[in-house]
Amino acid sequence: MGDRSLPMWLPLPQYAGFLSRDVSAALAAGLHTRDVAHTARDTLGWLDTSPALDRPAPGLSLEDEAALLRAWRAESA
Repeated sequence: MGDRSLPMWLPLPQYAGFLSRDVSAALAAGLHTRDVAHTARDTLGWLDTSPALDRPAPGLSLEDEAALLRAWRAESA
């Protein structure tokens, strides 16, 4: 989280299923889920109206992303 943050990427196959969990007990206890599209829509709406989030977006700048991709491609070649 924060400036220059990236999503967590885990290599496969070593971490296949890393976030897989049996949620049957939670569902049986009353957990309610909702469609991811609704969650994304509502989160975007919240981000658009939250004064606390009125700052530069987290993540890499376009320049930093381009440099990272160049370095990755050079190592992958």
